[in-house]
Order: sequence, then structure tokens, then C-alpha cells
Amino acid sequence: MGVAAAAAAVCVLGAAGWWLWLPSSIRGRIEEAAAARGLRVTVGSVDVSFASLVLHDLEVGAEDDSFRLLASTAATDAGLWDLVLGGTGAVRELTLRGVGVDVELESPGLVQMLARLRRDGPEDSSGDSGSGGRAVRIQDLTVGLRDREGVFLRVEGGRIALGSDGILRVASGPVEVAPGEDDGVRVEQVSARFRRTGGGLEISAFTAEGVALRYLEREGEAESPLWARARRHVHLLESQREESSRGRSSGANREAGLGAMIGRAREVLGSRLAAGAVLRVENLSVVSSTEGGSRTVLRQLEAEVRALEEGKFRLTGTGRPGRGGRVGWRMVVSPDELRAEGRLDLQRLPFVLIIPFLPDLPWHEPEDTRLSGELSIEGRGATRVHLDGELAIDNLALSSARIAPHPVRRIALELAGQADWDPSTRRLDVSSATVGVGEARVSLSGALEWPADHYLIDVRATLPPTDCDSAIGAIPADLLAELGAFTFSGRIGGRVEAHIDSRNFDATSLAIHIADGCRFETAPALADVRRFDAPFRHRVVEPEGPPFEMETGPGTASWVPIREISPFFIHAVLGHEDGGFFRHSGFSTASIEQALIRNLRAGRYVYGASTITMQLVKNVFLHREKTLARKVQEVLLTWWVENVMPKEQILELYLNVIEYGPAVYGIRHAAEHYFGVAPAHLGPAESAYLASILPNPKAYHSHWVEDGVPERFKRRVARFLQSLGARERYDAEAVAYGLERLQSLDFHHPGDPPPAPREHRGATAPLPFGPSLDRQWEEALGPDAPTEEETGEF
Repeated sequence: MGVAAAAAAVCVLGAAGWWLWLPSSIRGRIEEAAAARGLRVTVGSVDVSFASLVLHDLEVGAEDDSFRLLASTAATDAGLWDLVLGGTGAVRELTLRGVGVDVELESPGLVQMLARLRRDGPEDSSGDSGSGGRAVRIQDLTVGLRDREGVFLRVEGGRIALGSDGILRVASGPVEVAPGEDDGVRVEQVSARFRRTGGGLEISAFTAEGVALRYLEREGEAESPLWARARRHVHLLESQREESSRGRSSGANREAGLGAMIGRAREVLGSRLAAGAVLRVENLSVVSSTEGGSRTVLRQLEAEVRALEEGKFRLTGTGRPGRGGRVGWRMVVSPDELRAEGRLDLQRLPFVLIIPFLPDLPWHEPEDTRLSGELSIEGRGATRVHLDGELAIDNLALSSARIAPHPVRRIALELAGQADWDPSTRRLDVSSATVGVGEARVSLSGALEWPADHYLIDVRATLPPTDCDSAIGAIPADLLAELGAFTFSGRIGGRVEAHIDSRNFDATSLAIHIADGCRFETAPALADVRRFDAPFRHRVVEPEGPPFEMETGPGTASWVPIREISPFFIHAVLGHEDGGFFRHSGFSTASIEQALIRNLRAGRYVYGASTITMQLVKNVFLHREKTLARKVQEVLLTWWVENVMPKEQILELYLNVIEYGPAVYGIRHAAEHYFGVAPAHLGPAESAYLASILPNPKAYHSHWVEDGVPERFKRRVARFLQSLGARERYDAEAVAYGLERLQSLDFHHPGDPPPAPREHRGATAPLPFGPSLDRQWEEALGPDAPTEEETGEF
């Protein structure tokens, strides 16, 4: 009995000692295994029983804190004797509760840890070292993914269950991308089901419910911060994949652009979706935020992706954009064949949803703009999409100081035709299309391209014979202002061809052909030209200083009839400002093309293409602000003036009202101010000088103030005189006399004695004053060379 009792006591004491030693042993083995994989593990306490093993306050982390996992408990269904007899293979179920995961996405240490885990991870087997047939459950999961801007992704209330049958079930409460930011995503509930295969996990179902996308409208910002962050993390993911596959990924995968994201999505769809799998998004809404508050622009969107046989997928969805609108789509996609076919139906879709794919224009209140239509869509290649159908845009608005001093609203467009769209390069190739505005229809073809580094416009537009009222009515009323009161009869048609490439502005071309059969029937009071037949007040709003006013018109002291103006001066002004004045109808296509090239190359407005009629319109009808609205009004008024006033009267009015210097308006004042003579006594040199200062008379007025013409400017006027002779506006004697007189050209100032009468030598070509254009005039002048403004030669 004594020996037996002693033996029993020794066994009891040995078992008790082993029982006390076992938790620390288990803790040590866990920490050693984790350290071998570059992880730091601590266990608060270990409870061992015959039925289970429970770890308390488990913490797993990377050495640089780029990854950290906390679990309040980690429990197995294997007890003491199970572990002694079967090792870790005896564990058939592992349950973690109260789990928190925190990850620093852009840490180099995270990249290295993931690569090491991929390389050293256990093979998928049913042995002791594997996990085949083992069930894993995670409850009360919270996940936080951080980057340099803060929390990028947060998951709360997560639940994960991997059954012994290889089926993985995932569910969670709220999921937020960029929580607290103005741009972000929130999902109320997520559920998914995966199936374990030899190649990894295959998706069999995924549902996201209560999805809300929010974005802040930012002016002049091409990409939202959220999209930029997502692109950065996709790039990081691809870099990790490259490192783990030791360079097997192609160089294209390193791109952080749209092409790489599409390629990655295609890979997932092609290899990770089980046949019959369903991915759903339920009750999605899109919220737009501005300084004035927030509004929902899309609600109740339901979308589904269903995996079909032979690697195909069916995409369906419906949504409510609000205000009675709807959107729906049904497509079949074949990623392996890079093809897609289906239809997209839109009814009053908020325009803001497609703005990220459009050129960066000054859209105004796009949440109030609606898009409707039906499109047939066919994918052609990795990113190219063929579109065929009709679209209507209602209540479009633009707002920019360069367009108009106020927003241009109520623009309505109808589009129909065929086009190919490549979102990766932002290129739209239009094979045939019709754009309708009101009752007017324009046929279009060509290409538009607007990636980040350049833009291309290569278009051809044709307006078939159209009622003039309908054609002018297509212009937004906010651009026309009171000129919208013009009414017409007759028909008009035309064609425009334009090519602009920011990579080669010298190749810019513009061709305009108009068949004008319009007749003006009524005009607004602003455009009444009868006031110029009698004395009238000419008011000029100066950019700086008070407005300038003068009384002019036939019968006033400041007015000079055109037949009392020196022909030397008339020819000089025509040669300098508008060589084709008597041959065009108010517009010069060649000048517009040259000005377009120069302005595009400079990146701003530096050269105009105004004819004399257009300059007159700006002086007597319009203010001087440089906006698209004023240019549209200028074109309409030029067309009107050319129809109701003879060329002789237009030129006469122009010479009598334009500016020649500070507060110097009209040719009578100019001739007396600069040279102390009447307009009829201006010679070749004086005329060439006055015409040469017209582009900027205020700047050149310093010559008069300093009482001398600089030599450089004299050479410029001399070249101009020679060009007038070469174009046979001046005869040879007039040119020689003008060059001689230019060397001693002097100005007249208040208090100076009147200049001695001077007999000018030489003559000019005949002037075409009369009821019809004199053929002798046309033959004598021939085609005019480019003017000084067009070439910069003088």
C-alpha cells in the first residue's frame, strides 16, 4: 500500500506539473511558428481541458506594425488527449471571437509579409499540416485598412465561416470606403459564398445591400480623391502579384490605369466565378454633395451578374434616378472573347453619372440635367465599345466667364447614330450621327479624343437645307439675349470641316461652306440701323475710366462722308484690316483659320479674325467683353448688317466711329489730332501710318505724345506701303512718295500753326462706290495677300 500510494502520488504530481507546463508550451510553439513567417504573436492566457483548447487575448502582428490582428478568444474543438494523440491534425474546428484587424496598405513590410506567406504557406492537403476538412469560424469581426490619407476601408460586424465541406460563407454589417470623407461608399450588409477548389476560392454568390455612393462636386478636378486612392491600391496589388509570381506578370499589369483595372476584373470574372454564380447589388443610391447641401441623384438600383456556361456572363439591372426616371440594362459578356452584346435603356438619368467620361467642360448644375435614350452596345476588343442608338439631353447648362456673364441654361440636344468608344484613351469615333436642337438637324462624322496629355477634334458637320428660323432657334437663348427676337423666312444649309490636334497645331484646318437663302423679316430694336441715317449718340464703354460719348452721324460736325475721305486712307484701311471687304459677305474663313491656329498655339486669345463689318458691329452694337455669347451675337449682327446696309455705308460708318487713340474717335478727329488736316488731305504716308496703329491705337499713341515715330515702326509702315503697291492699291509713284514722306513724318499738336497745304503725288486703284460692284475694281486688285494681322510681317 505504501508503494502504491507513493506511486499514485508521483503520478498525480507529474500530471499536475505537466498540466501546468502545457499552456506555456503551446504558447511557445505558436510564437515560434509565427516568428518563422515574420509575424509577432502574443497570447494572454491558454485554457486547456479534455474537450477544448482556448487562447485568450491573442495578438498577431507584423514586425513593423503594418498588420495587426486581435482576438478576444481563439477556441478549438480538440482537447488535451486529442492534441497529445493526434497533433494539430486533431483540430477540426477553429472559432475566433471579437476579432479586430488593422492593416497599413502602403507599408513595404506588408508587401514583404504577403509575399513570404504566399511562398511559405502550407499546401492544400488533408494531412496534419494542412487545413483540408477543417472548419473555421470568425465572429464579431472588425477590419480597418489604412493608407496615407487615413482609413480607406472599414468593416464592422463581420462573420466568416469555412465549413469542412470547403464552402466559405462571409457576411458583415456596415462596410465603408473612405469613411467620413466627402467622396465614399457605404454598404449596409454584405453576404457572399465561396467554394474551395484546387486553384483557390471560387465565387458562387455575392450580395451587397443598401449601397450608397457619395461624391463632392469639385470644379476643375478631373479625378476624385477616392478614385485616385483606389487606383493607387490597384497598382500596389499588381506590384505584389508581380513580386510573388517572380516577374511572370506582364508590364501592362504594372499600369495603374483603367486598362489594368479592367484586365484584373476580367481575370476575376473569367477564373473565379463558378458556373451559375450570382453577384448582386441591391438598393444602391448615389448622393451628390455641394456647398448648398446634398441630393440623391440615383436610388433603388438593383444590379446582377450571373455566370453562364462557356465562360459567359449575363449583366442585368434597373434603377430609379429620381423625378420619374429609370435606367435598365441587359447584356451578355464573353470576357475570353472580349465581346459584349446588349441594350441600355435610360429615362431621365442624372447627367452627373456620366460626367467622369466626358471632356472637362464647365458643366453647370449637372444634377438637374437629364439623359434619356436607348443604346445597343457591342464590345469589340479589350476596351472598345460599339454604340448604336438614340440619346436625348434635357436642361443642359454651362457656366463660365468665357462663355457668358451668366449661366447658359435650357440646352436640349437629341443624338442618334453609331460610334465606337474607347474609355482607356477617351476616344470617340463617330461613323454617322445626327444632332438635333429644336427643329434643326446636323449630320456629324469624325473623331474626338481627350486623354490627359492632348486633345484631337476631327469632325465633319453638315446642315441640310433648313428653315432659317429653326436654324437660328437652335442657338441657346442665353447666348442670343435680345437678338433672339430676329425672325426669318427662307432656308439655309452648309458644311463645316475642322481638324485640330494639340500635338500639331500647324496642321489645323477649317473649311466652311454656307448656302444662305435667308431673309430677315423682323429685327429687335437693338439692331435698328436706321438710326445711323441721322445724327446719333455713339457711346463707348472704356475698359478703364468713364464711358466716352460723342455725337456723330450725317449732318454732324464730326461726320465725314466717304467721298470726302482720302482714297489713300480708304485703301490703307482695307489693305490692313480687311483685304476682301468688297468680296465677302461679312466673314473671312481664311482669317478665321489663321487666327484659330495662332490662338491654339498660344493657349489663349491673342489674334482675332474680325472683318470690317464685324469690327463695326462690336463698336456700335455690343460691349467689349470677350465671351462666346458676344461672339455669337457679333456673328448674327454682322450677318444682319451685311444684308441691310450697302458696303459703302458700312465702310463709311466704320471709319467715322472707330477708335484711333485715347478719346480719339472718327476719322475727322483722327486726321486733325495727328496731322492737323482734313480727312480728304491725308497722303500715302499719313494714311499708312494711321491704318498701322488700328490694332492697338492706345498703345501707339505714345508716338504722338513723344512727337516722333520710332525707327522700328517706320520700317513696319514702309513694308506696309510696299505691300500696298505690290497689291496695286497704290501706284508706284504713290509708294515712292509715301516712303519719302515717311522719313520726315511729323505730328500736329494743339497750339501748332496749321500745316502748309501739300500736293500729294501718285494715285490709287478705283474705289467701288455705287449701286453695284465694279468689275474693274475686282480685276485691278486681284486676290489680296494676307494682311499684317494674319502674317505679322509688317
